[in-house]
Amino acid sequence: MHWSNLIVIRYFRSRKKDKFVNLTSKIATFAISFGIAVLIVAFSVIRGFEESIFDKVLQDQGHIAIFGNGNFEAKEVICALPKNLKYKEIVETHGMLYSNCKTETVLLRAVNQKEIDNLTSTTGRRLQNGKNKAYIGYRFAKLMGIKVGDKLNLIVPIKATPPFGILPEQIEIEVADIVKFNMHDLNRFGIFVELSEAQKMLNLKNNITKLICYANCLEEATQIALQLQTKLPKYNVFTWQDLNMLFADIMRIQRNMVSVILIAIILLAITASTASLALFINMKKREISILMILGAKKGTIIHIFIKIAALIALTSSIIGTIIGLLLAYNIDYIRQFVEFILQRPVFDPQIYLLPAIPVSIHALDIIIILMASFITSLIAAVIPAYKSTSINVLENL
Repeated sequence: MHWSNLIVIRYFRSRKKDKFVNLTSKIATFAISFGIAVLIVAFSVIRGFEESIFDKVLQDQGHIAIFGNGNFEAKEVICALPKNLKYKEIVETHGMLYSNCKTETVLLRAVNQKEIDNLTSTTGRRLQNGKNKAYIGYRFAKLMGIKVGDKLNLIVPIKATPPFGILPEQIEIEVADIVKFNMHDLNRFGIFVELSEAQKMLNLKNNITKLICYANCLEEATQIALQLQTKLPKYNVFTWQDLNMLFADIMRIQRNMVSVILIAIILLAITASTASLALFINMKKREISILMILGAKKGTIIHIFIKIAALIALTSSIIGTIIGLLLAYNIDYIRQFVEFILQRPVFDPQIYLLPAIPVSIHALDIIIILMASFITSLIAAVIPAYKSTSINVLENL
C-alpha cells in the first residue's frame, strides 16, 4: 500500500483532539447519504406512479387508436393490422342521461362481453346480461342516486335514413351493476354496455366507431401507427402520445421539478463536505508542511485530500443507497405508520385508484444518482485540495 493511502486512512480516522473535524466529516457524510437516499426514494415513487398510470391509460386507450369519419366496418382495418398486434373493437359516443330529476352528460362505451365480465363490482350483485343492460361508474351512480335495477332514460345520437342524418333518440336502459373503472373520467361519466347491444341501440349494424390496438412496447407504437396511416389513408390513426399529450407533458415537468429540488439537496450536502475538507486542511497545515519538507510533491498532497473526499463520497454513497432502498421497498409500511400517528390518510387509494404507493426501482437511476454525487464531490474537493499546497511551510513549522 502506498504511503499516501495510509495517510488518507489516518486522516479520515481523526484523533480525539480533532473531535470537531471528525464531527464535521460525519455531518457531511450523513448529509450526502441523506440526499442520495431521498433521491432514490423520490425517483422510485415517481417511476412507480408513472408506470401505474401509464398502464391504466394504455389499458383503457391502447397504444394506437384508429378512427373513421363516423362509424365504419372493422374488417378493412383489421386486415391491415400486423399479425401479432392485438386489437379491441369499440363503439363510443356521448349522450345525456336523465334520472331522479337530474340530467348529466355521459360517455357511452360498448365493449365485448369478456371485458364487461372483468369489471369490478362495488355492489356484490349483478343482473343477468340482457337487452339494454348498462354498467355505471360508481362515482356517477353516487352523484345521480342510481341503484342496481334502476331504469334510466338515455338520449343518444342515432344514425337515421338519409337525408335526416343523425338524430337524437331516447333509449331506456337498465342498470345491471355499479362498477369501478380504472380511470377517474369513466367512474365519473362512464356507462358501459355490451358491443352487440350498443350496435342495435345506435342502429350501427356491425359497425364500430373506434379500434384500439396494443403494441409490444411504447417505442414500437409510433412506427406501427405510421405504417397503418399509410395503409389506411381514409382513417385517422393516433398514438397514445397524441391522445394524451398534456398528461405526458405534466408527468415530465413534475419529474424534472422534483429532480431539480433533490439535486439542490445533494449540492448543499456536497458544500458541507467541501467546507469540512477545507477546515480539515486548515487544521493540518503543520503536518502538510512536514510532508512537503520530507519531499512530498504538491501533486501527491492534492491526491491525498482528493482521496479523502472520495472516501467520504464512497461511504456516503453506500450508506445512502442502503437507506434509500430500504425506504423505497418499505414505503407503504412507512405510509401506514405515518397515517397511524397523524390519524388521517396520507395516500387515499380512492383518489389514486391504486391499493398502495407504487414503487419502481431502476438500477440505471441509482447508478446515475451515485455517479453524479461522487463526481460532484470530487470536483468540489479540487479547490481546497489545491489550496493545501500553497501554504507557507516555514510559518507552519
